[in-house]
Amino acid sequence: IAPRFTDRPGGYTRIVRLAKPRVGDAGIRAILALVGNNDRPKKKRRAPSVKPEFTSQEATAPVLGSSDGVETESPQTSA
Repeated sequence: IAPRFTDRPGGYTRIVRLAKPRVGDAGIRAILALVGNNDRPKKKRRAPSVKPEFTSQEATAPVLGSSDGVETESPQTSA
């Protein structure tokens, strides 16, 4: 075990206190674990980036209600 911790200045153990006391004498329970290089938190995976599902032709398609991309003038009313 010693060669594993040669470059570590301290903090060799992790103590995790358990919530429920021991049945019978109500003694405090804990888990003792050696801290190592394998105990580092893993990097979280990012969600895959969502790419648009339309093509450039669909993006430039005319909007419903317009004819051939030509705008028509609406009559203006004066109030």
